[in-house]
Amino acid sequence: MPRASIHRWAEATERALQDPTLRQRLLDNGLTPNFEGPDEFALRMERDRLAWGETIWRANIRAD
Repeated sequence: MPRASIHRWAEATERALQDPTLRQRLLDNGLTPNFEGPDEFALRMERDRLAWGETIWRANIRAD
């Protein structure tokens, strides 16, 4: 996906998460509203992959 598109999605997501009604709906459904920009999200995904990758592989967990 082009970088400009990624940033447009990120900006729209950040704006949406500032809406008190949406935030409350997320909280009511057990979700914690938290915005991470594209770069921060990519870093978190890489850390999670490194932390959990071998465990997932050894347990033969598959996304079906």
